[in-house]
Amino acid sequence: MKRTLLAAYHFVDRHVIWFSLLLVVAIYVLVLGPVLAHFEAERRRLETHKHELSVAPDLREVAKECLTLLQSGSLPKGVYAVEQVEDERLPPVIRAKHPRWVNVDAEGRTVTIEFGGGSYHYGYLFKPRDNTWELFLYGEDAADCQELLLL
Repeated sequence: MKRTLLAAYHFVDRHVIWFSLLLVVAIYVLVLGPVLAHFEAERRRLETHKHELSVAPDLREVAKECLTLLQSGSLPKGVYAVEQVEDERLPPVIRAKHPRWVNVDAEGRTVTIEFGGGSYHYGYLFKPRDNTWELFLYGEDAADCQELLLL
């Protein structure tokens, strides 16, 4: 009797282990796999967009328009969200890039043009440096920041 119970226990135990393993693999393949693939595709899309922004042929024009915004005062200081980015007071070269928002800081010394959002923020930052101005591409980490041009 003991042997029969022991054999039945090992049979059930082995099958429970295999079923559990199969269940874990199925959950990974059906749920986690597509979720991870989505995040990886989004990461690649953002990296591609950041690279395109860093090598854009109109960087000097973007920087000049940022300086004009700061010096002219034609745009009130503050944040311009997605729906306001089409505001005619924003230069066409900035509007054409379709940012999520644009900010002229309260002191009127920097312009931020952001393209990312949610879990990852990136964009252009135009600010003074010594006797000149610089345009940066910024990201979430310090390693993501890159000087693009001096004006």
